Amino acid sequence: MTNNPVQVIVAAFNTPDGAGKVMADLKQGKRAGLIGIQDAAVVVKDATASSRLPTRNIAQLKA
Repeated sequence: MTNNPVQVIVAAFNTPDGAGKVMADLKQGKRAGLIGIQDAAVVVKDATASSRLPTRNIAQLKA
């Protein structure tokens, strides 16, 4: 583990599509070398208020 600072960013969206668009933008920024991402996740809450956490790890963000 390094002593470098780590930033955590949390954002909320009204729809999963909004979160998906931002995830695509983050992937593009990573590919362009503009940002570094260690890990990312999109948490979805359905109509019954159940949550699921399909994590996207750094290897998936390279694609």
